[in-house]
Amino acid sequence: PLLNRAWTGKNLKSNFKKQTTAFVNNSQFSQIGKDGIKISKIFEWYKVDFGDLIEYLNGFSNTKIDKGAKVEYLEYDWGLNE
Repeated sequence: PLLNRAWTGKNLKSNFKKQTTAFVNNSQFSQIGKDGIKISKIFEWYKVDFGDLIEYLNGFSNTKIDKGAKVEYLEYDWGLNE
């Protein structure tokens, strides 16, 4: 979901944290469990940018994900681009 306000230099970090936390914890977009996760394919496509995915997601997830958790990727919804 897109934030319905302008991103500026002053609010970039806080907006990023807020939106990422909302995305990761929204079951419509992510399925997070301690033993396994199903997450957007964006995390697979840009995995180099996220580093250790479990560690990255644990920075935003309400559920602590175990290091050895099974990682699966959800199909990307291209509907917005149609």
